[in-house]
Amino acid sequence: MVQVERRWSEWRRKHEVEKAKENSPKLAVWLNGLQPGFRKSAETLISKLSALPVDDEEDRKVLYRHGILAFERMQLRGSSDELALHVDNVEKLLTLLADRDALEASLYRDIVKSRLEAIKEFQSLVDEDAKERALQKYLFDHLWLLDPAWDRATGSPIMESRLIAEGILTDDMTKKEELGRVDIAYRTNAGRHIIVELKKVGRKMRLLELQDQGQTYVDKLRKILVQMGENDPDIEVVFVLGKTVDEESSNPERLKSSMAAISPGSRIKHYDALILGAQVAYSSYIEKTKALDKLEDIVNGI
Repeated sequence: MVQVERRWSEWRRKHEVEKAKENSPKLAVWLNGLQPGFRKSAETLISKLSALPVDDEEDRKVLYRHGILAFERMQLRGSSDELALHVDNVEKLLTLLADRDALEASLYRDIVKSRLEAIKEFQSLVDEDAKERALQKYLFDHLWLLDPAWDRATGSPIMESRLIAEGILTDDMTKKEELGRVDIAYRTNAGRHIIVELKKVGRKMRLLELQDQGQTYVDKLRKILVQMGENDPDIEVVFVLGKTVDEESSNPERLKSSMAAISPGSRIKHYDALILGAQVAYSSYIEKTKALDKLEDIVNGI
């Protein structure tokens, strides 16, 4: 009797899966693309979703879409079998899907997608003025372009208001033109205070100009922070340039010491180097998105 029930369950599973694949060719593509070790669990999941009662068959497609995404997340953490086993147990299923690791895997996919979109937009820009406008649009809200560790860099309205009062942050176009500046921003990350200044792409800057400007920024920011009770603040100034400074090739040691004189960690970055650096830093993301794009095509096609 037990053997008969087992055979009946296996036949029903295969029947439901075949029915689902007939109704949705994209579902068949997904199942056939899985490794054999995962395919049976995936088929169990699909057969259970196929057997669930729904008022509208369009709702079943939604179930398939969410089921596929959930399975892929569970597969990343090795619990796809558990998902297939408990798909008809709502309480257990919600516990699984709310798992922190699964959530992080899902968020990781969203981060991959948004960052690659930004990188692709930069790659397509040849005109220097277009690069300037694009970086102005993206850079201050996407500081991972400057440093992948700056994922969670944030601003501070109070600090920004004080920097405006000190004349560091300004909308005065005349002053910006004098400094060769497009824009400037203040951010904090892991206790570090960061000033990022975006220079005009076509402006040729001298090292002494940058050193003088950077030291002014640091001195005024340090004064504000000391008044707020932070006596030994960690401050960095980052200049983003279009054209190289002469010392970058003629005297790199002088350049290094001049940046250190502004504050430890201060440095120069270049527009094109930011784009290349982003590509290198997220090369593993780029590889992973090939599989993600295929999965997205399947889910959208169901």
